[in-house]
Amino acid sequence: MARESVLLTTHKDSLIIEDFIFHVILKDEETPRYFDAVTFRSQSQRDFFKEIILLAAVGTQYVFADPENSDFVQNCQEIIANPAERFVPLSRTLANSFRQLHIGHVNDGVFIAARVSMLIDGHRQSFISLLKVDYANVLQHVRDRIGTDDVVTFNEITESIAEDKKTIQKWAFIDVGNHFGWDVLAQQRGRLGKQADTTEAIADYFKQFLGVTERETDSVLTRAVVQEASAWARQQEGLPEIPNNYKARAFDYMGASDNFDTDDFINLVVRDEDPERKQRLMGSLREHLAAKGLAGQTFTPRAGSLIKSQKKNTLKTTNGVTLTWEGQAEDRGIMIEQERKNGYKHITIRTPDFDLT
Repeated sequence: MARESVLLTTHKDSLIIEDFIFHVILKDEETPRYFDAVTFRSQSQRDFFKEIILLAAVGTQYVFADPENSDFVQNCQEIIANPAERFVPLSRTLANSFRQLHIGHVNDGVFIAARVSMLIDGHRQSFISLLKVDYANVLQHVRDRIGTDDVVTFNEITESIAEDKKTIQKWAFIDVGNHFGWDVLAQQRGRLGKQADTTEAIADYFKQFLGVTERETDSVLTRAVVQEASAWARQQEGLPEIPNNYKARAFDYMGASDNFDTDDFINLVVRDEDPERKQRLMGSLREHLAAKGLAGQTFTPRAGSLIKSQKKNTLKTTNGVTLTWEGQAEDRGIMIEQERKNGYKHITIRTPDFDLT
């Protein structure tokens, strides 16, 4: 049976926390402070952690880069195979590995490890969930009777886990049982939204800790092809037009095509009235895409996954003038002459009107 590509609502609704523990990570200490057990005192506490575990269900999809030689994969497999004996000790191993790779600024908080189960095709299967949650300062009020007055004072509790999703910094939901097309779903606070499903979705050290690389989804491939077409154009010398136009046509292709075809893509991106030069440039672009593992790929372009900031073209002159536009320059009334005249490059802008601010 083909593996699922996403977590369905039925999967999420069936999730149960089977094992749960956390270890403390402090910025001034090189190794975590380990615990042996954690007990939930209320159903609301269990429900809160179930909810934040499921936040990773819409994370960026990753696959293990080298599962056969990955200590991380082996640790997760051992936890699932023998949770009674291996969950706690290996959760410590994972927490320490995370801490050692987390160089630079580290916020005080906890590293949470959980073994959860879900119903997959009618059978309950185990998964691993890992979270980094920052401490939150909590004010506890104490009421005292002083004479005839009721007086309230505050105690600040600094090492506290608040039931606030904003304190959650990193999520990872791990499948080492090959139930899904991905191996890991991961997210990171501050990189949600426009950076989701991109190579910047999580920090490099978090990616190294998990031992993963981006899964080649339609969205990932769409962005990769456009990015590499743009990179190729910037590397070329003697182009008949500015490199930004090649990137703009790559964007246009993704928005107009139902299926990616390498030949059609290259033919649209490379426009040239000189047949010989066009063939040379088309061959060069094909070689570049092939070197990046993109030539010959088959996928459905996802124009909506393209980041808006990447669509913008920016031109800065040595005179301190900056032009910004989307699409091909000519379509915006911007004419940029490639050849110098009298030592200068000439830029012409045609517009019905303009605002001067």
